[in-house]
Amino acid sequence: MALDEIGNLSPLPSLPVLMAEGGGTGITTMPVLQSLSQARDKWGDHAAGAIWDASIVKVILGGTSSARDLQDLSALIGNATRPPTRPPSVTTAPDPCNAPPAASP
Repeated sequence: MALDEIGNLSPLPSLPVLMAEGGGTGITTMPVLQSLSQARDKWGDHAAGAIWDASIVKVILGGTSSARDLQDLSALIGNATRPPTRPPSVTTAPDPCNAPPAASP
């Protein structure tokens, strides 16, 4: 069940329970919100947290500017370091067109 812009529609009080228990009954729920603060305004802190926690896949788009939400996302994502990448080594065969002319006998 896709609920696009659910934060702009009338509240669905059962959404936190549907999110938490629906997966076990074969109901997949995908709420789409502008921000986590929108969910907190609509359902309150506890229920918004339950909706967030029950979301197995989280798709984060640009635009959020809430320091609280950005800190939470940063903690969730964590830090990672990668070694610098090097360009791949390329070995080429000699180009016969650029070979020096053969010596005359």
